[in-house]
Amino acid sequence: MKTNTDKTNLKGDSKNSFSNPLGHKRLDVPTELRILVPMDLQAYVVHSGNRLDHRKDLSDGMGMKESKSSYEEIDKETGGLEDGIHLHWSLPDALLVGRPNPENEKEHTFPSLPDRWIIVRQWSETLPDSNFQKSWRHEAWVLDSSSKIVTPHNQWIESGPSSTRITAIDDGDPETEEDLAWLETYDGANGIFTFHDTPENLPSGATLNYMVAGWYSDKTQDPLFAEQGTTEESWFENIDTLGWSVDAKEILTQVSRLHTTTSRQEENQNGGVVG
Repeated sequence: MKTNTDKTNLKGDSKNSFSNPLGHKRLDVPTELRILVPMDLQAYVVHSGNRLDHRKDLSDGMGMKESKSSYEEIDKETGGLEDGIHLHWSLPDALLVGRPNPENEKEHTFPSLPDRWIIVRQWSETLPDSNFQKSWRHEAWVLDSSSKIVTPHNQWIESGPSSTRITAIDDGDPETEEDLAWLETYDGANGIFTFHDTPENLPSGATLNYMVAGWYSDKTQDPLFAEQGTTEESWFENIDTLGWSVDAKEILTQVSRLHTTTSRQEENQNGGVVG
């Protein structure tokens, strides 16, 4: 996706891995072996020339969930969005499908959605005294969807698994009812699966690249989490159930390398293996 503004080009891609975009490692941001599932990332640029004085507030989706606001207030005209770049991403389809409850077929159980997100903005600048050589710059933030708090990446500290559970029909707010449409709008997902960026001091004509990647504060909620004793066959069956596909040979090769590296690190920490 590419959006053109007056002087800034915007590229958004939630599946782009950006080879080591942060340039360094953080202990509390997952950097080990991961499977990236593509998402749809959209960006809306607001500036003085295109700001809307009035727009519909769709914070309650299609009006299917009740909240503290009355329906008259839900449909009121509100002020426009603030200047900047507003990102909104949608989750993979497999995470939005409910499955019948074995104990009650009239009820459906929806999987948890990721509650931690890293957002990376990347752009290039021409080096001083050079007309051709460029240097890549970046800024990054971590979004805690359970608390709707955004923290600069270099200041963020993981607080542990969240007690708030977010699903395709529940935004985690105890004061609102279940809603099948809350994810569909920027207002409905605001602060949970959105990000407002206000770039400053960028070179004229800069092209901005965004990467958004999520994970679970409670790793057991991850649909690909494997309990100890999980067989290879059952794990790949789960992949098929989710409608995803991976190169089995490549996955097994990477896992083998990871185990080898881990074993060597443990040996070094323990001063080697005593036979």
